[in-house]
Amino acid sequence: MAKPIVLRSFLNPNDAQFAKLILEDAGIPVYLYDEQTSGSTVSYSYALGGIKIVVPDHFAESALEILNTDFEESTKQRAEEESIECPKCNSTQVYKKSGYTSFIELILFFFSGIFFMYKKQTKYKCRTCKYIWQGYGK
Repeated sequence: MAKPIVLRSFLNPNDAQFAKLILEDAGIPVYLYDEQTSGSTVSYSYALGGIKIVVPDHFAESALEILNTDFEESTKQRAEEESIECPKCNSTQVYKKSGYTSFIELILFFFSGIFFMYKKQTKYKCRTCKYIWQGYGK
């Protein structure tokens, strides 16, 4: 009988699912321990040590090699694609600020019943200089 081996643990459920998909794509059976409990509350995730990626012992070496190459490369690539610079100060300390343009528009939108036709505006805000600008269409 194969002994389960814990390869890694993730505090973010999305990262755990991503790693699971990479390993399953390579034909390695994968189990996620503490996924439901850790996903329900962030403090549970810290207390339990995160969501654990578990594989049978005879797959451990190849699974670890796949995670060390594929997962690291794809997360770096994803971070590079998502990096946005402030047009004013060129800082990368930017976050997406989605919302309606005004409170009156929100009220009119809510009472009109036309929920699917209204598109929220995506704006970005720089944490460094507090500059707000219209998004790049992402």
